[in-house]
Amino acid sequence: MALIENALSGLGFGEEITPCPFRYTVIGGKAAIIEGVTGITAFSEDAMVFSVKGGCVTVSGEDLAVVRYGGGEALVKGDITGVTTG
Repeated sequence: MALIENALSGLGFGEEITPCPFRYTVIGGKAAIIEGVTGITAFSEDAMVFSVKGGCVTVSGEDLAVVRYGGGEALVKGDITGVTTG
């Protein structure tokens, strides 16, 4: 969770901003950062499902690819059309 943690810390925010055990951030519909990832459940060019504590995060879109995965974080690039949790 280092990337977003550092950004929030630099803006003066602490842990109180996200009491959830996972977070996701979509950047311009072209990239998504998912934090708190414990595994990858499903993977294709149009949908990716990441396991997180308490459920899952699904990234939907086109031409999706995992750019970075590890340390509890995943970075997905592509044309992102939606993110759902459950």
